[in-house]
Amino acid sequence: MHLPKNNIPAANSMNVSRVESSVLRSGIEQKTFWALVLAALVVLVATTTGHAQTESVLHSFANDGTDGFEPYATLIVDGKGNLYGTTSSGGAHNFGMVFKLTPTGTEKVLYSFGGGADGAHPQFGLVRKAGILYGVTPEGGAFGLGAVFKVNASGIETVLYSFKPDGVDGTGPNGDLVFDSAGNLYGTTQRGGAFGLGTVFKVTPTGAETVLHSFAGGDRWLYCQSRSDPSGHEALWHNLRLRRQSWHSVSDHAHRD
Repeated sequence: MHLPKNNIPAANSMNVSRVESSVLRSGIEQKTFWALVLAALVVLVATTTGHAQTESVLHSFANDGTDGFEPYATLIVDGKGNLYGTTSSGGAHNFGMVFKLTPTGTEKVLYSFGGGADGAHPQFGLVRKAGILYGVTPEGGAFGLGAVFKVNASGIETVLYSFKPDGVDGTGPNGDLVFDSAGNLYGTTQRGGAFGLGTVFKVTPTGAETVLHSFAGGDRWLYCQSRSDPSGHEALWHNLRLRRQSWHSVSDHAHRD
């Protein structure tokens, strides 16, 4: 059999027609696709141009650090537009603080951490319920291993829970807390738990703590670095997502076996 120079067997006229038709359809689809992409970009540029955003600095932290230093966490807002957040350092004792910022940029230090039983160096965001702010510190507390705290509108701080020396209840809480409808708080710790690799915990409104899960390493636990993931949400949900994948994998194997 004679082969063309390109070593591809000669096709009959019907096959050539089919190939040409397929190429033509592919070309039309590609043109249509890029036309849609171009149209979308035009709309995006027009929308962005029509709603240009400008930045305004609401507050600059002072050089002496008394009004806070190193604000890592995300802010929350109340119904009046006031913002609430934490700084890891600064404040009256340089162990971090909780602050409030009005819509006009006026800052008020609600609470300065003393570095002892009240907690130290909050690096994460706050949650707010009935006018009270809740958060965690990875250091300080009664045993120096972190605390769950609340601060009321008058700036009075109360430690709801201090993580214990044996570490079974977790140590070094990291990430924002979340509420349920009953007012229970949920969060994570970097270390501690049954295997020393961190926990998911629950704290009731009265300060009782329960470990919901201790990471064991074999469940593809992911260590959360506070600087790379200040909120801790990504690590928490990634952990839970990986566990769900593991459960599905085990279930699939069980069905096949």
